Amino acid sequence: MRRLLLLAVGAMASSPPAPLPSANRLAAQIAERIVGQGAEPPVAIAVRSNSRALTDGFATLLAADLARAKMGPMVLSASADPIQAARAGGARSLVRLELRVENGQLIAQGDLLGTWVNFWSGKASTRPPEPAAILRASVNADADLAAFAAEGNHEFRRSGFASLPVRTAALAAGDLDGDGRDEVVALTDEELVVFAADGRVLAKRDQRRQAASPTPCREPAGAVVVLPGAHQVAYYSCRLGKAELLEFEPGQGTLKLVETGDAAPVARSADAVLWAKAVPGQNTFGPEIGAKDQTPFTLGGIFWTLSSGLSSTPPVYLAVFPGGTATVARGAVSDSERWVLRELGAGSGLVDFDGRGMPALVTSSPRYRPEPEEVRVLQLARLPVLKWSEVLPKGQILQVTSADLDGTKRQAALLGVWMPDGSSEIQLMRSIPPQ
Repeated sequence: MRRLLLLAVGAMASSPPAPLPSANRLAAQIAERIVGQGAEPPVAIAVRSNSRALTDGFATLLAADLARAKMGPMVLSASADPIQAARAGGARSLVRLELRVENGQLIAQGDLLGTWVNFWSGKASTRPPEPAAILRASVNADADLAAFAAEGNHEFRRSGFASLPVRTAALAAGDLDGDGRDEVVALTDEELVVFAADGRVLAKRDQRRQAASPTPCREPAGAVVVLPGAHQVAYYSCRLGKAELLEFEPGQGTLKLVETGDAAPVARSADAVLWAKAVPGQNTFGPEIGAKDQTPFTLGGIFWTLSSGLSSTPPVYLAVFPGGTATVARGAVSDSERWVLRELGAGSGLVDFDGRGMPALVTSSPRYRPEPEEVRVLQLARLPVLKWSEVLPKGQILQVTSADLDGTKRQAALLGVWMPDGSSEIQLMRSIPPQ
């Protein structure tokens, strides 16, 4: 139970949020007050605010300060009842705090109380009268913190978009018909399907009559890229072992073959499609990538997926490798100045939920065949901060892509979810702005 309710400080220390000077000062003040009030360790910490990023970041900073004071801190899950969770984890004291940014001030307000139950209380559990104190402190909020809090001030909602009788091999989106809204393209081992923004099927290309590759993948895998200006779709199917470039004909519901090839289209750059060679029999691509008729460059290793955030200035690229590591590059995918991320899932992608050119990282659980699966939204940074997460009732996320389905530049995330019965669902995830 303790593992479910508590987040150990040692685990958080391996990937702390980016330091914020004003939050650091406030955490130090609150920690000093807690120690000064004679709190009995271990001390449980319950923090609430209207920003998931601010909540998690401040809880980490406060826990670090209390750890240095040898108070044995533990951070409670935001969804748990603080008193019950603190008792279940063996805490002797509980800190409850509300955080808010108001009139240029970062304010923390709450209380400190004991958690142990008097043996003589009987069925009516009572807390000890000591330690008990009101906690309040404030500091001037710097500009970075205000932006940090606003960035995390979102909730997200999942809904169904489409269902397929077989598993998805790849997903992509782009404006194929020129109406300002993205179409969604799903690849399976049987067909390529083009969906309208409202989920209607616009076109299909049947692959079942085509010859299979002599070295197909054990599970559905491939890559899809939409070329909006040309009304074209490029895809690679591991089952076929080849790529096809198709032209979408609006109004006719057809996909016309333009040409075939051996390389896989793995992502779009600012001005071209990037191609790579698939590793025979595997759901990975070789490290050498590049646009046609250009000198290729290396990502440093075979990779699962390459995502591009083209709404950002400069563009952002995310390459995810087997094992859950990833690299992020800004400006050009070949940029040597990349930073490394860890513990990402096979389903990962960049999504600009707000349409402001600041993509978030949407990723699945880093565990192999997780039960249950979890979708996470991370603030994209060298030390990413968890903005939101949700457990899926069933299924596993294998693909993530972004789509502007209403022409507002606010993107939604599309999740390719494999179901236990061998089917798949394309799920839509949107940001819900604060009221």
